Amino acid sequence: MSHPLVVVTASIDRHASLAVAARLGRLGIPAVVARTPDALPLGAPRFAVSVPAPAAGIAARYVSSEAGDGPYRTQRAEPEVERPRRRRRLAAFFAVGLGFGFGHVYAREYLSALILGLGQLACLALAAGGAAEMLLAWPALVALDAWGAFWAVDRENEGEPRGPALQLAATLPCVALCLASASILVDPPARSGAPAHEAAWTSR
Repeated sequence: MSHPLVVVTASIDRHASLAVAARLGRLGIPAVVARTPDALPLGAPRFAVSVPAPAAGIAARYVSSEAGDGPYRTQRAEPEVERPRRRRRLAAFFAVGLGFGFGHVYAREYLSALILGLGQLACLALAAGGAAEMLLAWPALVALDAWGAFWAVDRENEGEPRGPALQLAATLPCVALCLASASILVDPPARSGAPAHEAAWTSR
């Protein structure tokens, strides 16, 4: 007859919960990890570690000793402070609502955010200087920020963020392409306006 399962610990870090379950398994205590929904819509999900009821007491004491609590605690290094998980929808909101690379700032890819922010500032500066067609690059840069931050959030949550070199290699060519495309797609005679028209009459 199977025994009911009792939750002995829970964490928002799935890998930490799996590690606890693996250590309990090596002690001969079967453990399962299950995702439990958070009470708040925007809250992070939690991953509960459950064991059969007869082994719950032993498992709880072991988990407490691993955490450094109780009379059975063991000497171990201080655990790293858990960083809050990033959310995709907030990354997209910051990219579209604030602009200037804030989607990547939220995803903690700061060099990519700087490049995107400088690209959008360049759009505004060139448009103010008379090259209004450069505003065509603005929505492309915003979309690039939102799309890149969408995946950067996953990399951050998995503990595998891009380093500065990869951020530079992935972002700079895309920003340069957006700016170059905005200037190329506009017909050069249309940008030159009256001087080109007058030059045609002068040549007659």
